[in-house]
Amino acid sequence: MPESPSNQQAAGFSHSSNFADVLAEAGCSLLVSTYQAGQLCAFGTHEGKLQVDLQPYPLAMGIAVSPRRVAVGTRGLIWQLEPAGRDVARGMEPPGRYDAALLPRSAHVTGSIQCHEMAWINDQLWVVNTLFSCLATIEPGYSFVPRWRPRFISDCHQPGDRCHLNGLAVDGGVPRFVTAMAETDSPNAWRERKHETGVLMDVASNEVVSSGFAMPHSPRAYDGRVWVLDSGRGELVVVDVATGHRETVTRFPGYTRGLSFWGPLAFVGLSRIRETSVFGGLPIAEQKEDLKCGIGIVDLRSGRQLASFQFSSGVEEIFADSGMPFTIRGMIPPHCARCDGPEPSAKSTSLRIVDKHTNASLYLKQNVLHDIQSARFLEPPPPAVVVQERLVKPHKFPPPLDVLRPPDPRQQRPMSRTHLPAYSCPFVHVNTFNSPGRSTWQLVR
Repeated sequence: MPESPSNQQAAGFSHSSNFADVLAEAGCSLLVSTYQAGQLCAFGTHEGKLQVDLQPYPLAMGIAVSPRRVAVGTRGLIWQLEPAGRDVARGMEPPGRYDAALLPRSAHVTGSIQCHEMAWINDQLWVVNTLFSCLATIEPGYSFVPRWRPRFISDCHQPGDRCHLNGLAVDGGVPRFVTAMAETDSPNAWRERKHETGVLMDVASNEVVSSGFAMPHSPRAYDGRVWVLDSGRGELVVVDVATGHRETVTRFPGYTRGLSFWGPLAFVGLSRIRETSVFGGLPIAEQKEDLKCGIGIVDLRSGRQLASFQFSSGVEEIFADSGMPFTIRGMIPPHCARCDGPEPSAKSTSLRIVDKHTNASLYLKQNVLHDIQSARFLEPPPPAVVVQERLVKPHKFPPPLDVLRPPDPRQQRPMSRTHLPAYSCPFVHVNTFNSPGRSTWQLVR
């Protein structure tokens, strides 16, 4: 049922004249989450024109795409969407515009763990659990299962956002790199010098391979190189993990967060900064009034920015983006309503963003029990032997490490500094009914 104008908010946008052509030539569409605006956006093409669909997902954050499903992290929930048959997509109005439709099939209740980036690894969903400062997997029967924590984090079973762990890079079918705001071990301590303390870490060795970033996000291993968004500087950089040296590929007029690749193209999310309490002191804060929110497309072969999309109103932040193997598409939100957009034939137009409570938000007014399974942590491998070839070819990745595969829960190991005993540590997450944005944590024995 269409919303009344009083319950809708306009989201104006503009884009470069070749944005649709670049997507069409690449043969893909783009899935984007908008965090505070609470929208999951789909960018595709139809008859040479850009098509934009927005659907409400409260506090949409991380996106993980596999050949069979899509996971979307939201406020307290991780939704799993699966593609429906082509008949469903082709039957959507107007006929012929969509060739794929994503339908929400299930939602896993995690509670408000500040779920950042996610990835499917061997059909298992790994998430960056920012509130508990660890990498975790999503498994039935538990809110999450901790799998790895930075070496400087003393306890990942107590909430507190100790280092603002946020990004995850997968390589060779294993978690390979993560980004964090600082090497700190107390709640919110990372905020003090966030403009210079960001780090890129190797998951296998649990060591920092590059430092000095300004609030880094979205590490990726792609095409034999390691890429990172130096968000506070608005840069896309390449990191030499052998030396820690980084090289700037290109610079954007925005807080860079959200990175995906498709062939020779990189899709980079851009955001405006919200307030000085979080973003104050960053290099890009000096150009706060000139920052943009949208998507930039980069040609990796030359480092040149090819095309861009910009929200002029309604959306201030982009959190994640991911390419999809469909040239045109549609999706259905959790409450099974459809969001209509305008004909994007003009260079600048507007959408109507639905601003109302969804079925997902109703779940969050109830108390959520956190049942956390403590799994055996990933062991660091033995010290590697430095050989001359690594110095000659710094972008050559070592083979995947068997030690990074999920452990067998049947194996019993003695307790040590890197191994925790198996137990369940339940938490109660209490949302204040009149103030859903505020919450408290209480340990339950």
